Amino acid sequence: MAFFGIFCGIIFGVITATIGLFVYDMSILMALLAYSVSSATTGLLVTFALYRLLGQDDQDDDQDGGYKDDSMEPLSAMPFHTAAA
Repeated sequence: MAFFGIFCGIIFGVITATIGLFVYDMSILMALLAYSVSSATTGLLVTFALYRLLGQDDQDDDQDGGYKDDSMEPLSAMPFHTAAA
């Protein structure tokens, strides 16, 4: 996920700097600033979006750390239950 975010950020930053340099006649320093800002922002946003979209599959169904909630089982299934005589 992170490598794809970095790759998208690099590509978008190069496109932004090139457009700024040749179309909007920015100086080299302004084009480098536009590259830095756009590539970092795009990289973080893509990485975060992929983490949110694909990160749901990595989670276990057991989100309580392995603790089994026995509160809904009948008392006869509990280990401390003794049969009434």
